[in-house]
Amino acid sequence: MRGRGNPAEPTYMTVRERIDFAIIILEFGALTGVVNSFSILTAQFFEPYGYSDTISGLMGATLLLVGIVAAGITAPLYDRVLTHHLGLSCKILCPILAVLKPHNTGALFALMAIMGATSLTMLPVALELAVELTRNADGSSAILWFACNLFGIIFVLVEGALRAPDTANPPENMRRALIFQGAFICGTTVFVAALQGKQRRREMDELRMKEVIQQDNSERSLT
Repeated sequence: MRGRGNPAEPTYMTVRERIDFAIIILEFGALTGVVNSFSILTAQFFEPYGYSDTISGLMGATLLLVGIVAAGITAPLYDRVLTHHLGLSCKILCPILAVLKPHNTGALFALMAIMGATSLTMLPVALELAVELTRNADGSSAILWFACNLFGIIFVLVEGALRAPDTANPPENMRRALIFQGAFICGTTVFVAALQGKQRRREMDELRMKEVIQQDNSERSLT
């Protein structure tokens, strides 16, 4: 996984694969971390602007429910149709998640739905692509989830510290926290453009399968 060893070994990681894995760690950690912190601080974001606890809770629920439904719909597509396009999916979904801006209640619900659909859809894609790059499912997923938790803690602490005082208008608003959140995500998603995401493990598996089929056919022809 660290890229050392014999280049002929299946587990060997090239420099390009290590760069791609580093990009995935950054993107996965930042985006899942910000979604986690956003869901935790939903009420703090919206209540200063007059939204009730119920509306704030429904917005957070919209993010999660739409994301789960979207992930359930796209999972078979990635498994059967978009098998070789995991890297491209990351390049498309990351910028969509970064440029959204809320304006009113209707737009906020739409925002939550799109954020949930793009973020939770990208979650299994990133995990699978990390396995493709490292050929180590346990190690890569552990690193990605560690990055997610690390960024989530950072976002919650920093955004809590950026809360406006009681004298602000409106009091205790999270405007500076949202600016920090948006600026950080926009800055990190730029790196996804450099992601190559070559799925060498899948190519190796398909090559082995072809060899097995050819060997089986040759044995049958001899008999």
